[in-house]
Amino acid sequence: MHHPFVFAIAALSVLAVPNADCTVQDPDGAGVTISKTVKPEDVGLPLYPGARPYKEDSDSSSSVQFGAWGGGGTGFKLAVIKLESPASPDKIKDFYRNALSKYGPVLDCKDADARSGKRGSRNELTCESDKPDAGGTLLKAGSNDNQHNVSIKREGNRTIVALVYVRGNKR
Repeated sequence: MHHPFVFAIAALSVLAVPNADCTVQDPDGAGVTISKTVKPEDVGLPLYPGARPYKEDSDSSSSVQFGAWGGGGTGFKLAVIKLESPASPDKIKDFYRNALSKYGPVLDCKDADARSGKRGSRNELTCESDKPDAGGTLLKAGSNDNQHNVSIKREGNRTIVALVYVRGNKR
């Protein structure tokens, strides 16, 4: 799992799919689940005080959760919550930098050193090619296989925030 945040961005497109809640499991234990019900504990981060769910349009959802698992302990989980707030991006960034710190060092992917891809170990988190949208912020914490990401961007008179949790398991 070299670029898990890419999966998170791709999953945001799933937010536009109506009625996507389902779980399918085969007799051997492999399965997949998709749900639009995501709680703060699913992403491991609190909601910014006063923030509201953000929908790109009336047919989209403000959250999505996707999981897939197979035999031998392999699996993948992605949970996304999108929010909007009138608060400034800097206030939101400070709030989530503090919230992310419980998972270890917080990377700001605007920083070229965080994107260098240099790791002390295979599981050490870096930003690599992940970077924020123009004018935005991308914060990451955790490990390569168990990470929490926060994307922040100002749009007009509101700030859009995406809380993303990505976990991949391999044996």
